[in-house]
Amino acid sequence: MSCAKSIIETPSEVYRSHYMPARETGPMTKYVLVLSTCPADAAESITLALLEQHLCACVNIIPNVLSIYHWEGKIERGNESVLLMKTEEGKKEELLGTLKRVHPYEVPEFVVVPIQWGSAPYLEWISASVGQENSH
Repeated sequence: MSCAKSIIETPSEVYRSHYMPARETGPMTKYVLVLSTCPADAAESITLALLEQHLCACVNIIPNVLSIYHWEGKIERGNESVLLMKTEEGKKEELLGTLKRVHPYEVPEFVVVPIQWGSAPYLEWISASVGQENSH
């Protein structure tokens, strides 16, 4: 019985070994999820520009989102794509600058949400992906 006990991990041991807090030392969160919207026909080109510069590890494109919003004194509606960008907190300023350059909107959405907890291998992959040298 004691042999089996040493081989089998408890659920809490499995959880601790595969998930980790997404924090650096100090109060700042190291990993963030950045949200933006764009016209459907611009989503892939925006995504590729961000990935080619290693500003994000991954961008999920969610198509066909109905947005209803205030713009220039009127309520507008439009069909957009949502971009979910995973990156490190330290990349957000450069990410914003590039997004503004390649985005067709006058005022593109840019909302940063801290990632408080996540899969350790996934978070490490984010760091490895955005830390690669820019080859372009």
